[in-house]
Amino acid sequence: MPRSKRPALPDLPPSGVLDWADPKRHWAEWRRPCRYCKRPTNLRDEEGRPSHKTCAETQRARRQAYAAQEYADRGQLTDSA
Repeated sequence: MPRSKRPALPDLPPSGVLDWADPKRHWAEWRRPCRYCKRPTNLRDEEGRPSHKTCAETQRARRQAYAAQEYADRGQLTDSA
């Protein structure tokens, strides 16, 4: 059986804050440990996994910074300033 691709996560807006205003998508009645800090939360991320909003934003910022650094380290970025 072929694996399905994960849905693309939305990019962070310039403010770095995710929009979790939709309670049907980001709220669950039962508490589960956050996938990042392990403290209990009712919140769910874009993948439906338990996550505090701030933990998800921090992790996404870290991933973006890491990806940018990897890209720069490969010499694909030039200093045009």
